[in-house]
Amino acid sequence: MIIEFINSQHPFYPSVKKLGKKYASTLGFMPEGGFDDYAAQKNIITVSENGTLQGYLMYRISDRSSKVSIVHLAVEESFRGKGISTILLNALKNKYKDTGIAGISLSCRRDFKIPSDVWEKNDFIAKRNRRSRSLDEHYLTTWWYDFHQRTLFTSLYEESAKVRAMLDLNIILKLRDAEMGKEFINAKEDPRCLLQDWLVEETELCYAPEVFNEINRDNDIERFQKTNDYITNAFTQVIFKNEEKEKIAEKLAFILIGNSVNTVSDRKQVASCIAAKIPYFITYDEAVIRKRDVIKSEYDVEVLTPQEFLLEIDQLLHREEYAPVLLKGVAFHTVSKPNAIDLNSSIDTFLQKSRSEHKKDFENLVNGCVNQGGKLYTVNFPGQKLAFYGVLKDEMKTTIAFIRMEAGALSGSLLCQIVSGVFQECVRARQKC
Repeated sequence: MIIEFINSQHPFYPSVKKLGKKYASTLGFMPEGGFDDYAAQKNIITVSENGTLQGYLMYRISDRSSKVSIVHLAVEESFRGKGISTILLNALKNKYKDTGIAGISLSCRRDFKIPSDVWEKNDFIAKRNRRSRSLDEHYLTTWWYDFHQRTLFTSLYEESAKVRAMLDLNIILKLRDAEMGKEFINAKEDPRCLLQDWLVEETELCYAPEVFNEINRDNDIERFQKTNDYITNAFTQVIFKNEEKEKIAEKLAFILIGNSVNTVSDRKQVASCIAAKIPYFITYDEAVIRKRDVIKSEYDVEVLTPQEFLLEIDQLLHREEYAPVLLKGVAFHTVSKPNAIDLNSSIDTFLQKSRSEHKKDFENLVNGCVNQGGKLYTVNFPGQKLAFYGVLKDEMKTTIAFIRMEAGALSGSLLCQIVSGVFQECVRARQKC
């Protein structure tokens, strides 16, 4: 297979023009002599084998916007399904990736499903949809491949002192819905804790470009654009090298197994997080959460729910408060705040199964406390959890949201010590209990 950048003197040039006219109904009208302008710059890439043209890509370079724009990509019907489009696109990427060009752009009719799939599979991102100028109501999707050139803003992004975390699309959509007034019945799936003022000050919430491809599958054009605008205005796009992300995504196929469109997008998002060296990936996706230990071991990226992330960051920023301290009167016990990893263990340990309590109800109680800015505590004995409780504070009062105790001879004493400790905190802060 031979890949060439050709001009009008090349033997394949007449075949390129013939192929372009053959598929003019989908490629768009090209006036006579139009091919000559691109050939004069050798802006036509061909793929051939045994003297036969299999496909071509034609493009132009915009100096003003510093980008490459694809004009045509055509593959002879008998050679389709053999990866010719990917070969042509890779040839274009390789030629311009280190030249200062910002990226590659193209427009494609939204209802042309097969070429749209080609762009997505080759890591192009659906940036926006707009009405075409045709009499029929058609929409054009602008697709973008970013070379992620370093700029002044890249340096500011990399040097930020904030803790960076990347949001899965399921989190972003729930935050969008919350902004539109939607209420969440299940506190465990309410991500609004990410919007607490102190967390906003200390963290930078990011997104992967892949989210635009996911929302582009929404047939509601108006909702797509609103979601697009919300994402770009509320969060920061991660920066990474596409080649590195692609390699990581290939390896993740052995961890996040599956070939569905959604699973492929999940892998690309996690791979983007890893390639961008973002330490936290925030999601409600159970399939990703089940693999958190493997992802942590392989790539040193923590997969957390919003509530777990809140606890993790609180611990990171206030480590001195998490050091075990002696519980007065019961010297062989220690009090600590549970980290994100301990949270599920504590929920399982103190779930009241004897009273037929549903785990989701207890999770809602615990996560509801976290969502309101509360603190969670455990009382531990070596190898054993003795108590689990949550405390809510505001400017006026302190509330014990819940207390769960392990039955035992000292449970009454321990309960008194916990309540006494909370009361003493109230006195010091001059709050109501």
